[in-house]
Amino acid sequence: RHYFDTKNEITKWVFENYEPPAHYSLLKNAQGAIKELKKHPINLNSFGVYIAAADDLKAKHLYDQFGETTPYIDYDLFGTVTGRLTTKRGSFPILNLKKELKVHVRPTNDVFLELDFNAAEIRTMLALQGHEQPEEDIHEWNIKNVFKKEMSRDEAKTKIFAWLYNQKSNAIKSDYYNRESLLERYYTEGEEVVRTPFGRAIGAPISKGLNYLLQSSSSDNTLERFVRVSNFLRATRSHVAAVVHDSVVIDLHRDDRRLIPQLKEMFGDTRLGQFKVNCSLGKNLGDMREFKW
Repeated sequence: RHYFDTKNEITKWVFENYEPPAHYSLLKNAQGAIKELKKHPINLNSFGVYIAAADDLKAKHLYDQFGETTPYIDYDLFGTVTGRLTTKRGSFPILNLKKELKVHVRPTNDVFLELDFNAAEIRTMLALQGHEQPEEDIHEWNIKNVFKKEMSRDEAKTKIFAWLYNQKSNAIKSDYYNRESLLERYYTEGEEVVRTPFGRAIGAPISKGLNYLLQSSSSDNTLERFVRVSNFLRATRSHVAAVVHDSVVIDLHRDDRRLIPQLKEMFGDTRLGQFKVNCSLGKNLGDMREFKW
């Protein structure tokens, strides 16, 4: 009792003496959604059979950690300077799980539904410069509107990211993408701080300013949508199973399949504009198939 009384006194003192940060509501809501997600354990029912026949040291190590327990995902909101989620020690390692092991992560309901932003950081950059979001795949759009020459989607993807975070590169000149204008607006050189539209103030040298701005804004954009989807699903038989970088994975009950169009619209309706959302379904996390809706 003394411990909790002391903890309450400290918390009260902090609230009375410090202004909440600009992104406090986002953090508070995200922490609530993370706590809700943690109530739903990871389903690894098929893992033991695989381990008995497998010659995979990493798989066996994972089984030693979680095979005889009820594993949970426990995210850390404060694990990175940009706010991108990490997992806490002891959490199921959903963010860096090998693809061949993902097939053993199965829904507790009927199917996994993944809602994934199409090229989230590139779309974030377009949004921060005031451009409307393209309705098509961003890399196909770049081929037609930025590169304006024949190339494969993979080539376009490689080229845009190679340019984006290399300040010395002048490979792309376009009215759509302007690194300098974003730094002028969101980076304060004297303080060496980048301030995002989501209220974060992140210390960073100028060389990392754009990287931090886009990663943080993109991550917070996903966090906000995760909170919205999680709250919506409380009235259903489905729930959010995981957040993986720029996507949300939903453990979908068959009774809620009619909600897929609404969930897709809800996830894509961000404060940075209407982002294109790719939808995938699968009976396990390693065998997700994209579909059009």
